[in-house]
Parts: sequence; structure tokens; C-alpha cells
Amino acid sequence: MTSSRRITDLHSLVYDTDIANATIHMLTYMAFGIIMPTAPAMIPTTRGMTSRSNNWTMSIAFTWPIRTGEVFQHIRDITTLIGGGNSQSGITRPHGWRDVLVFSNPSAAERNGYADREGLQENGDYWYAAQGKQGDQQIDKRSNKSLLDTRNNGGAIRLFIYQVDSGYHYVGPFGLSEIPYIQTNEHPRLYAFCLTPQGADTRLLSKLTHSDKQLNTLHNTVRCEDWKPKSTLFAEIPEHSYESKRAQQLEHIQEQAFGEWLKQQGKSVLDLHLRVEGREITTDLFDSTDAEIIEAKSSNSRGHVRMAIGQVLDYVHNFNNRKTQVTDSLPPIAKPAILLPNEPEPDLTALCASLKIKLYIPAGISTEGFRELTKS
Repeated sequence: MTSSRRITDLHSLVYDTDIANATIHMLTYMAFGIIMPTAPAMIPTTRGMTSRSNNWTMSIAFTWPIRTGEVFQHIRDITTLIGGGNSQSGITRPHGWRDVLVFSNPSAAERNGYADREGLQENGDYWYAAQGKQGDQQIDKRSNKSLLDTRNNGGAIRLFIYQVDSGYHYVGPFGLSEIPYIQTNEHPRLYAFCLTPQGADTRLLSKLTHSDKQLNTLHNTVRCEDWKPKSTLFAEIPEHSYESKRAQQLEHIQEQAFGEWLKQQGKSVLDLHLRVEGREITTDLFDSTDAEIIEAKSSNSRGHVRMAIGQVLDYVHNFNNRKTQVTDSLPPIAKPAILLPNEPEPDLTALCASLKIKLYIPAGISTEGFRELTKS
């Protein structure tokens, strides 16, 4: 048994698989005469429809009907197609669905003073301002709770972004980030949900959140400024969706020590900002003397090293392919380096060496400074 609707994303594929599995179970039970002959009632659930009799339960899931990139003039056009949902709310879960619809309006966020809590972030997450206009926002109540519930019920977060000249563009499915929300203000308490693309069109996301002029201006260019060590005070460290404040504090302490050590060696240390696809990405450290872009991590675990490898290669790729490579005063080509608090596992050291990524770690308890594990 398959759906007549076209599968538009991974979540729809999961839903269609559920339909097939449920049908197989039903036919098996019928073959052994387990199912009562009376017709079972159809009961709506957060996934779709659940069919129940005295002896069995079958969930039938509905395939998501909207293709990425489709545009709707009004929210009610979307909720009518889905078959439910509150067209007056920015967050709504239609009856019978686990999925939650989220409607973002960047121009309204700018106009009403919450643009700092809503929009595309450097790491590719999309922040969405929590609901609640007066006083402290309640992150675990009403519409906000429906977003948090997707962590446990398997629902997707369906993001629509509004453009004044066209309407609501469907960007695709998202899920909550590892850190699902952050507090952006203390009095009153304000929050932003951290949405990570899970099959969404990230190119469309960039286009919808930046003008064509911004995309052309902020693409494949760089800017540098004097290095300013990040704050190591816990209270001054901003919250992010991808790392705890404690981890960031440890990373900042290590960055500061390494930057000072580089300067003692006579190196020129800069803050490097890469402009890619309409947004600016800032690297941890840039040694312009040796042309090294350094990515620092608070841990030498396998997950942290693998993430650092991807990040630093991304930075180097964009730096080496910048538009102003011939005309600016920076080194034409940069090399990748990673700063860790201790040695990683030997195979990871070998991996970095094979990718020509230099590894730095502290020299030791009795020795100041840092040492190289691999040479690029």
C-alpha cells in the first residue's frame, strides 16, 4: 500500500514506510483470523489516522503534500491544504499531524525589534523567536511546547518564510538543534528556537534571507581586523545552538593563550571574516605570517576533531577562492590548522596529516607554549 502523493522529502518517505508496515501487519493478523469482523473506528492522532479494533492498532501516516519552493499568498491557503492549523499563529500543529508549521517574516522581525532572535545563523541554523509578546516567555507552554515536542514524537518542523512581493515560501523540513533553544534576554526572559535543516533547501534559505545585492556583495570576499581575544568570563559568553557556554569558555581560554603565544613568536594574528552566500563566517584565529587558518576546539574527542576538520577545510576553501585574491594584501593561499587541548587518537592524527592539516596542542604542564603534532 503506497500513497498516491509524491514523496517530497525524507520525512514523507518515513511516513510512507509506516503505511506499508502497518498494512503488512493488518493483513497478517487478518490471515490468522485475529481481527474482529466489525469495521474498526478511525481515530485521528498526531501522525495521521489510527485504526483500532479490539485486538490491533494500525497507524496510517499522511505524506507531506507541499514541495520545497512552493509559494502561498496566505497562511490559510497552507492550512486549508494541510487540513488544519491556526492561520493566525506563527507556530501551529495541524490536527492529526506530528509536524509543526512555522511561519517566519524577516521584515516583521526587523520592524518589531526581534531580528536578533530570528534569522539565518553563521553555522547554518535558523533561529526562530519563541511566541509570547508580554512578560517572560514560557518556552514549555502552548505553541512553544509543540516545537519542543518534536524532539520526542518524530515530527518535522516545516519552515515557511514570508516575502513581501510574493508570499510564504516553503523552505523544507527542519529539526531542533542539539541545543534546541537559547535564552537571548534575562528581563524579560526571551528565547529563540534553534532549527537545523533536515532536508531543507539551504540555497533557497540563503536567498530568502538576503537580498540579491547582499548575496553578490557578501560572496567570496574576506575582511580582516586586528585580533581581539574573545571574553573568557562565563557571564559574557553568548549562548549558541551548537555548543554549551562551558565548552565555549574553555575554547576561548585556549584561543587566547595560543594567540598570545603566536604573537610572542613574532607572528601577525588577525580576526578573519569570510563572506559566503550572504552571511559572514568568522574563523577562530588567522596567522597571516604563516598563512594558517586555525580552528580551536574545547575537546580532543573524535566528534570534535571531525567537526574541526570540516570547518577548517571550509574556511580554507573559501579563503583560497575569494574574489580579491589577486588584489588584496593577504597571502594568496592559506593552510589549515587545528588547535586541541590534548592529543587525539592516533588515527585522527594520521587523518589530519593525510589532509595536510597541522595539529597544535599545549606543550605540556612544565613547558609553556604549544607544539605541533603534524606538519602541513
